[in-house]
Amino acid sequence: MKHRRWGLLGMVVLLGCSAPAPAVEVRTAVGNRFERSDAELQRTVRAEVEQSSVLAPETTATRVVVPVPAVFHPPRTEAELEALIESIRKGPVDDMAGPAQRIARSDPALWPSIKVALQEPRPAGKVDYQAVLDAIGGDVPDRYGRFTRTWKLAHGHSVKLSRDWFADLLALPRTLVSPALLPVYRDCVIEVALLQAATFAARGSDPGTTADIVDTLLEVAYAHGGTFRDEVGRAIEGIGDLAIPRLILRSIVSPTDDEAAQRRAQYALYNLGRMNRLHAEQALASVRHDPRLLMATLTAYGTATVEDATESILEFVDDPNPEVRKAARHAFEPYLNGTAPPVRHQKVRRLGGTLVETRGSLTYRERAIQSLAARTAALPLPTDPLHRWTGYLQHLDACRQNDAEQRILAALHESRLEDAVGLLDRLLIESPELAGRSQVASVFARFGQQLERSGQWSQAAAQYRKAAVLTSTSSVATPLHVAALLNEAQVSGSSSVGRPMLLERARALAPEHPFIHQAALRANRSTTFESTRLDNLRFTEALGAMFGFLVAVAMIGRKLRTDHRQDPKPA
Repeated sequence: MKHRRWGLLGMVVLLGCSAPAPAVEVRTAVGNRFERSDAELQRTVRAEVEQSSVLAPETTATRVVVPVPAVFHPPRTEAELEALIESIRKGPVDDMAGPAQRIARSDPALWPSIKVALQEPRPAGKVDYQAVLDAIGGDVPDRYGRFTRTWKLAHGHSVKLSRDWFADLLALPRTLVSPALLPVYRDCVIEVALLQAATFAARGSDPGTTADIVDTLLEVAYAHGGTFRDEVGRAIEGIGDLAIPRLILRSIVSPTDDEAAQRRAQYALYNLGRMNRLHAEQALASVRHDPRLLMATLTAYGTATVEDATESILEFVDDPNPEVRKAARHAFEPYLNGTAPPVRHQKVRRLGGTLVETRGSLTYRERAIQSLAARTAALPLPTDPLHRWTGYLQHLDACRQNDAEQRILAALHESRLEDAVGLLDRLLIESPELAGRSQVASVFARFGQQLERSGQWSQAAAQYRKAAVLTSTSSVATPLHVAALLNEAQVSGSSSVGRPMLLERARALAPEHPFIHQAALRANRSTTFESTRLDNLRFTEALGAMFGFLVAVAMIGRKLRTDHRQDPKPA
């Protein structure tokens, strides 16, 4: 009984002398995090545990089945990707869906490994692959490049045609694949999963990697007799508009190109047509919402010099975005002063049977000259195409400058500074060359003063900094920088270390500024107050702990005296 009382008193002492321990929940797990949410791995581990368990196996009637969410992790290393490919080649046929779906969503950083796997030689002949793909209605081109199933379906024949080899291969009943063709079937699943991974990687990569993916797909389309060309086309289509610039560049044909290069160029044009992006007007309209992709497409048309692109390129030489304007102007110049285009001729049979050779379609230069002349017909410009082009650009810049002047005047006459700042912000995005205008900088400076008077320190600092960047005079920019630093120092979230640094920077820019010394004194007082408040808080915590200790000691003494009175005296 005494031991229990001493234990209770010891716990009281500990509680009085120490702060309560925080409640911490500890979870222990073995393995990677993604393995605990992978349905296939969970099933595999569960089966291994059941087989190696020394306990009696559960009966079906007593087992509680817990549903496992269908979550799978993509491979993030080359070793994981190779392991998944190997599991499809040698694992159970019924378990291929999981690894295949994981390969299809491989990390885009694994593209070099995916590229190598896509270009590996096939382990069997084209006839064997065609026998497997016939089971799902896969259209494999013949030796002349014709797709028989697509042709029959387009001409009213009832024929099975697969438009998603990946889903159809995974859903194919195993009874439709002979044991001798199982290796070919496995390889089909791997190749199609890798094509899906290429599409996924292109949508999450930089433009350079996307271009390499498109190039690889154009190569794979003709590998192994073009077995997977139909699915390659769907992979390129899945990339979408991101593939447009590279397809335009790969459609360029040179007289010195071999037959394989010419076929790939024709296939690039075919895919542009399949995506309804064959004509420049369609392609540029589809990417105009993305300035970077629009500039890349304009640059591609400047390199490819496509005949029907001249009018569409001219639509962007006066675009509000300065970078798009620059890209469009650079793209149009090769149409006027680049390498002379070849003149195309065609043979025409006249009435009476005479066969004569005549000029074919207009060259890209002739179309460019016509498009430029149509746009500048009402302007007093030289007739020479190059001088006319230069004069046209000068006219556009002058018109934009005049429009900017009018918009600046409208902003200066706005009654509310907020509206004026909004107008000027939009104007500077379209015409950054106006940054040195003193009227523009003054509006932002006055708006900063207004915000400063209302105590909006952070917003005021942003306006002061904007005005300082926009002004072209250093004697004006320095006070604006100082005002921005002083307002940033006033922000309540500034740390005790950051505020003195801001003030020191302001003092370095303007040592004689009248408000810097006062602000530094306020910052020092604030820092001293914070330090004093922290010391008081620590003293209060220590006093509380000591008080708890004294209370515990008093309780122990009282308990000991009570026990001494109650216990019988020894004999």
